[in-house]
Amino acid sequence: MSTSNSGLLSFTGLRSGDYRIKEVQAPKGYQLFSQYAYFTLDKEQPVITDEAGDVTATLTEHYHFAASADNLNLTLNVANDERPPFDFEAKKILQGATGKATFDFNIETVADATIVAYGCGEIEAGKTKGEIKFYTTAKKEVLIKDWRQYLTTGVKYRLVEVNKPKEFSVKYYNETNQTESNEFVIDEKTQVIAFTVTNSRPEGFMPATGGSGTQIFLIMAAALSSIAGLTGLYYWWRNRKMN
Repeated sequence: MSTSNSGLLSFTGLRSGDYRIKEVQAPKGYQLFSQYAYFTLDKEQPVITDEAGDVTATLTEHYHFAASADNLNLTLNVANDERPPFDFEAKKILQGATGKATFDFNIETVADATIVAYGCGEIEAGKTKGEIKFYTTAKKEVLIKDWRQYLTTGVKYRLVEVNKPKEFSVKYYNETNQTESNEFVIDEKTQVIAFTVTNSRPEGFMPATGGSGTQIFLIMAAALSSIAGLTGLYYWWRNRKMN
């Protein structure tokens, strides 16, 4: 059953007896109220209670029956609280390297590693920080704007850097919870989740064998050795000529 645009739910022809009702989907932009409400149809005006038969402020704020001449045609008023907008923010910090760099990320479920968002962080040459933007697919064409369409309340997620250079370490910091972690959970009242991801390269780092960094290192070393050898040969020749 669905409510009208004004939040009214009509029942027609219900038999006498005990019933319960639960909201399974809230309007866009509103919080889901997932608690069961109970009521009894008899000669009296129905009253919303919890399972124990108690009337609670939480339930009466969300549900109440409109006045009715009989219990065959009932109208239930349903009220939802507005759900605050939610945003996911992340920034990238690069330490121990210079030059333009691009980094890839996934947001995935902790339970089964299902990917729900694809991220890309770019750092311009001469800078050490950059924003990580998130997209709906691996092609990274459409930015995510409404995060509540992609993240489910109560589910544990994690932010993961993929294809990270082996010579760099990575550290995740959850700015929202002030903890060193890449995991997070949202609820209906969450307004922002923010992360800082830092890549660092150890001091005195020497490129791994076989990489382009190694080739450059060896070429430079050979060039310096050649220059040193030629300089020594020149001085030997000059001293010999003078003698």
